[in-house]
Amino acid sequence: LPVATDHNVLADYTGPTQKLLNEIGQRYAAARQARFWGEKTPGHALWLDNIRTLFPEARVIFTIRDPRDVLVSYCERWNRGRFDPGFVMESAANIRYHLTRLLQSPAFPAEKIHWVRYESLTADPEREMHQVCRFLQIDFVPELLSFFQKHGNVENETPDGVHHKLLSRPVTRERVGVFRKTFSPSLLNLIETFLSGEMATLGYSAEAPAGLPHSSEEEKAKIRALRCYADITNGKVRQKQRSRMQQKIWVYRHFNRLLATIPAKKLAMSSEDWRQRAASLKLRSNAVRAGSG
Repeated sequence: LPVATDHNVLADYTGPTQKLLNEIGQRYAAARQARFWGEKTPGHALWLDNIRTLFPEARVIFTIRDPRDVLVSYCERWNRGRFDPGFVMESAANIRYHLTRLLQSPAFPAEKIHWVRYESLTADPEREMHQVCRFLQIDFVPELLSFFQKHGNVENETPDGVHHKLLSRPVTRERVGVFRKTFSPSLLNLIETFLSGEMATLGYSAEAPAGLPHSSEEEKAKIRALRCYADITNGKVRQKQRSRMQQKIWVYRHFNRLLATIPAKKLAMSSEDWRQRAASLKLRSNAVRAGSG
């Protein structure tokens, strides 16, 4: 894997994966004056076995949110705010697979896993963070609840930053239950029927009236969702994703010098990169505090 050193000299790294990932994590933590580092990616639910192999002492926090609200966010972020049945149900198939893997194959022992319900976190963030800190074996400090004042949102540096705007504000419940004013009763019924097992396991109750007739578009979306779930389960989707990732790796391997000249493609790969990002975030955070004062 081509990586950049502190002196911006490109080299091929052929060492252990764990060492490289840990180095990246530690540099990121140091740049933000943090004691240790963590990584948040929902898709990691499919790679927990690999993560445990690399980091057997890691502690894992599973954040659970109402799948119907998750679908709203999916549509807003990846479907330009459109809620057409085809995209909604294909996304539901993806959520169903991830939840199945998370619930049935957590990989880590129970004592290394802590579950956080999004709705509980937004309702009483202090209580939930006390529990998280106890699980991580660290002291709770009130500053954890004022994160939006101390650190800028690193996601704002990307075109997708708009989807993380809530990180710049105090914890809010405004995104809880948004599905109620988003999906039609018939589409909501379709979603709840498709995800009935997962919703029941997580403690979410169906709300749409039973026996509602579905439009022809919704019926096609249901068939599409079943086919999509089957493709995910039998590995077809993962193979396609693996092929795309191999293509990206090839591009970075052969054109990394060119990509480094494009600001939008700039990757933080050295300690100096992280220091620059941290300085930029600190300046932006200070500017926000000064403006609010």
